[in-house]
Amino acid sequence: MTQKTPQEIHKFIENYRQANDILDDLDKHTFDAHKSLPQKVKELEIECIRIALHEQNKTQAAKELGISRELLYYKIKKYKIIC
Repeated sequence: MTQKTPQEIHKFIENYRQANDILDDLDKHTFDAHKSLPQKVKELEIECIRIALHEQNKTQAAKELGISRELLYYKIKKYKIIC
């Protein structure tokens, strides 16, 4: 494992905080009793991808998400995420 720079650590912490904010928001507004678990997971996955793509390229975003670049491209196409 490579040593992380202070900028990388700061970016990770910021993304973690954004993800927590999204989870809080989803918990309050999106996660209603009428949505299925797969629908809830899909919405969360889309938001995580959008956060990861914010201000970085797809290769970096895929690495941050812990998935391959090819899988990220597939999910962007599947969910019609505008980059």
